[in-house]
Amino acid sequence: MKVVVIADNLGNNAPGVVFRNILSGISGKIEIDIVTSTMDYQIPFNHRGLVKYVPQKRIPSWRIRTWLFDIFGFYHTQRNWARGIQDILDSGAYDVVISLMSSTFYASLMAADLYVAKREVKHICYCVDAVPPPPPWEKRGMYSYAMKRCIKRYMQRVDVLCMTNQEMLAHELGIIGNPKIKSVVLPNPPKETSFQVLPFDDITPSFAYAGKMYGPRNPDALLNGFRLFMKKYPLAKFFFVGSGKLDIYIKKHYSDLLGNIEFISYSADLSHIFSKCVALIDVNANIDNDIFLSSKVISYLPYNRLIISESGNGSPVRSLFKNSKTVIHVHHNPEDYLDAMEFCLNNTMTINYSEREEYLKHMDVNAVTETLVKLIYDNNEN
Repeated sequence: MKVVVIADNLGNNAPGVVFRNILSGISGKIEIDIVTSTMDYQIPFNHRGLVKYVPQKRIPSWRIRTWLFDIFGFYHTQRNWARGIQDILDSGAYDVVISLMSSTFYASLMAADLYVAKREVKHICYCVDAVPPPPPWEKRGMYSYAMKRCIKRYMQRVDVLCMTNQEMLAHELGIIGNPKIKSVVLPNPPKETSFQVLPFDDITPSFAYAGKMYGPRNPDALLNGFRLFMKKYPLAKFFFVGSGKLDIYIKKHYSDLLGNIEFISYSADLSHIFSKCVALIDVNANIDNDIFLSSKVISYLPYNRLIISESGNGSPVRSLFKNSKTVIHVHHNPEDYLDAMEFCLNNTMTINYSEREEYLKHMDVNAVTETLVKLIYDNNEN
């Protein structure tokens, strides 16, 4: 069986990193060819198969790209790239084509659809984003409508659609409108795959949030909750790591907390920061029935620290960790945070973290790519 993976984005952005992890895991299991426009992609050492680099022109202006997409429902440069690699795909005579796509990289999906339209070939699409995301993530308008047109057009012939959680899959299948498509949850693998026992370096009650906040995710409930906590524990500390413009917002609206807050530039190794903390903070959208799962909670799982996860009802994080003893769920209010922070302060060093091994085993790149390999060899999809 001949398999090709089409991934126009294997860069250093969030989806590109996920795709590279997937390719690294699958390369050790089966032989695959790869077609990509990412010229600096580092081939995994255990890769078996061809790698074809095909440059893709980019429209530098975001405004022009958006205007063209609004009108036509696709990016012309991406469609041209998808058409341009058809000779490569034809020469490979592939039985299975896997497209890796995100909310702004559609060329892989387009290329796969053009290929399968001409022959009996299985198409597996792994999409790491909702396209388009529902309000309030994406406002209804021409751009959102254009995304729907694009998805309806190029996903109709997909045999298997893989996404990161069940809520996102249901949303996407509702847009596509093809009930024959099989849906499979493929989690984004965490960077660390084994559980790490960190020492406790500081007796000061400290917490950390690693990353930025944007869209309907905001820090107000967290910071107001931390203010309540500080009234009881005035020496408490909070570390914001790689927060981007979030520090500007905090300095403007929460200046009274700055004596207890430290802003730290992003670091690839966060273990030295987590060692100082009694809990790690995950903030999801300030809405109910969200379809996005914050990557923060996944990145925290490998460490022996309790996780406080803020989300609304019906969120993926509540579904995924509904039975967890080490992920503490809070709603968008300060009092919930106060209770959760006190619980973590009193229990972090004594709680049983054995459940984390099972979560990591389910989510690591080996488990994810084992599922993908089974989908490749399953003859009941077409």
